[in-house]
This record gives sequence, structure tokens and C-alpha cells, in this order.
Amino acid sequence: MRIDPLTTLTEDAEALLRMRALERTSDVETNLQQLRKAFEAGKLHGACLYDAQETARGVVIWRWSDSHQSYAQVLVLYVPPVMSADLGLALVDHVFARLSQSPTLAVIEARMRDQSPGVRDGWEQRGVVFFERCRMVRQLRQTPIPVLPVPDKYHLVRWDDAHQEQIEQLAMIAYRDSIDAVVVPD
Repeated sequence: MRIDPLTTLTEDAEALLRMRALERTSDVETNLQQLRKAFEAGKLHGACLYDAQETARGVVIWRWSDSHQSYAQVLVLYVPPVMSADLGLALVDHVFARLSQSPTLAVIEARMRDQSPGVRDGWEQRGVVFFERCRMVRQLRQTPIPVLPVPDKYHLVRWDDAHQEQIEQLAMIAYRDSIDAVVVPD
């Protein structure tokens, strides 16, 4: 097994991303175009994992969210579900080792949207904290928003960008000792 760095989106990496898109039913062409542009602009880093027969079996893509390289986002870490968990473990080891080379690394956000074998185990072996998010979508035409009385000493105002600074300050206080302070400061 070998892992080659990606400086552009190679045919092998694209083939794996197309397989991933089939599992996720996403718009693969738009996503690939965005990834190509981001690689060309030097905003993304990645690697492709090959087995002993020189077949691409996994891909990882990440970016630094800040210029100090303290906050990394692993956007894709994909191994097809039928592959060995060892491949997922190898990709996690690779990306962890690469990101750890930054002396200012503080946070790695790894999006685990796929059922890639070995990936979650690989992160667990590194002693990471899992921070699970959920997203609730309410379709307004189907489920009406209840009309509730506004509590005393509160009032409703229309959103304005001038409120952003107050919201950020409130979020920093509320999330001071949690991962949210870094991941979602606003």
C-alpha cells in the first residue's frame, strides 16, 4: 500500500469521489469542479491511497481554515464500504501525521459523512473527541411556527448585520470551554 500526495484532483481521486457521490446521490460534477478550482488555487491538500495492485482505494482532502494552520478541516476521507478497515486506518494515520506537522495545530474537524471502514476507529485510536451535530429542518408550510408570548424584558427586532458582533460575544461566553468556541464562533 502507498499514499501519494495530491496537488491537483487526479483521475484516480475523481473516480473515488464519483463512487462516493453515487452513495450520497449528490451533484458530482459541480462538486468536482469546485474541488478542482480549490486545488488549483492551493486551498486544498490531499492524498490518494493505493493497494498493492496499484488501484486507488481511498482519498483524503483537507484544508487549513486559517493562515496560522491551527484549524484544519478534513473535508473528505473516503474508502469504499467494501474495502478493508486497514485502508481507512491508514488514511487517518496519514492525514493525522501530516496535520500534526504544524506546530500551531489546535483543532482538526473531520467530517465523517461516509461509512468508510476503519475511519472512525482510526480517529478513536488518536484519542479525538467526537462532536456530533444534527440539523433540523422545519418546512414552514407543513408545520406552522407557534406564536408564543415574548417574555418580560425581551423584545423582538428584525435581524440586522449590526447584531453580529453582539451574537459573537454571546457565543464566545456561552461556548468558552467547549469545541463550539473554535468550530462555530458565530
